[in-house]
Amino acid sequence: MPNKKYITLENAPELLGKTVDCYKRFLHHYPLKVIQMGKNGLYFIVDRNSVAMPIGQHDKIPYDFIVKES
Repeated sequence: MPNKKYITLENAPELLGKTVDCYKRFLHHYPLKVIQMGKNGLYFIVDRNSVAMPIGQHDKIPYDFIVKES
């Protein structure tokens, strides 16, 4: 298996609009989509239940791959 990657505030702009998933899902309801919303342009992850959670300053949200959308 490839090395684990993480969603952080630093790489959220390059993952914006993309959906990520894990081979072994843990702690979140994968797949997760990275979005930006609000007046301040905060970054959020949205899970498969459409629940949005802000990406915090020290968050490292694990993922293995970017889902190819049709």
